[in-house]
Amino acid sequence: MKRSDFALVGGGIVGACLAEELAATGAAVTVLDAGPAPGHATSRAAGPAAPAPRYAADHVFHGWLRQAAHSLRDDVDRLEPVHHRFSAPQPILHALRPEDADRLSPHLPAADTAAQWISPAQAADLAPDLRLPDDRRYLLEKAALAVDGARYLAAVRAGCARLGVDWRQDTTVRDVLNTGDGVELATTGGPVRTDIAIITAGAWSGAAELTGRSVHVRPRREQLVTLTAGSVPSVILSAAHRLTPGVTGDVIAATGADTGADEAAGFDDRCDVAGITALLRFAAAAMPALARAAPADLRCGLSPAPASGRPLIGRVPGHQRLWLATGHAGHGLLTARHTARGLTTALTKGQWDTVPRMMCPTRALEG
Repeated sequence: MKRSDFALVGGGIVGACLAEELAATGAAVTVLDAGPAPGHATSRAAGPAAPAPRYAADHVFHGWLRQAAHSLRDDVDRLEPVHHRFSAPQPILHALRPEDADRLSPHLPAADTAAQWISPAQAADLAPDLRLPDDRRYLLEKAALAVDGARYLAAVRAGCARLGVDWRQDTTVRDVLNTGDGVELATTGGPVRTDIAIITAGAWSGAAELTGRSVHVRPRREQLVTLTAGSVPSVILSAAHRLTPGVTGDVIAATGADTGADEAAGFDDRCDVAGITALLRFAAAAMPALARAAPADLRCGLSPAPASGRPLIGRVPGHQRLWLATGHAGHGLLTARHTARGLTTALTKGQWDTVPRMMCPTRALEG
């Protein structure tokens, strides 16, 4: 049986970027993805990829997100000239409740010089197509990206193929066994042997059969509706929900990271009437011209929400050859490449300079 240097369990954008980075070092890499198509949540994701201001008070984590934004732009510059376009530069207008703005305001000038507070009148001048309430505080982030997850993943997977990554779909991992000198994965396609296994399974990373212990990552259901309209918003609007000009000229209304995501639905990835109705009402209220738009696509994805509130990147406690790269919640598209670079450097060189200690699984899982 052929043995790989690394086997990744999960083929979303984090797993794909990590597979590409590891293979670029000359390692033999296998990716095992359970679904019929790559990347369950990634393939259904689309919207802004930028550091959210709600993390500004956490200077270390917000700084890591800002570094991740540079890594994502590196991917845009490298991949888009060769593959189809998967991103579009767009400013983001954050509509914040006054109490949230007051809490974040002391931290934002130091956290991000590209963001600035503007008045409701300035916001209205910037986005005359949007109906913006006067009782909100507005933060404008000038340099951000809207990203289509399925297109981004396809571009990274093409790079994996060029580097010889063994990518296997419809392959579910049933058990992970330590063999002393490596790891054997019991899968629906037969056993897979590897030196090191890395769990990149997103919302499914908490399954006990993968790590032998409880990993506090739960699925968070996020719904999205794509609209075909005669015009698109002049900015990305981030409020209770998000309204984004799509990469292909459409408009995307998606559940907000704080108020719209459904963490009680478990692994139910179906759109529901309540969720889609809320998105349609939000879209028409925020941009009245969208009242005549035609819904073109409904999507629902399960993003991995960690109990720690931060990604888990590092070795599983008690397992020398089992690692985690999961829990990226609503910022997987933003942070996948940066995660992959940091973990690859750690695995191949023993250097952890770009992965904050707060993301260490031992610290997160054992307190």
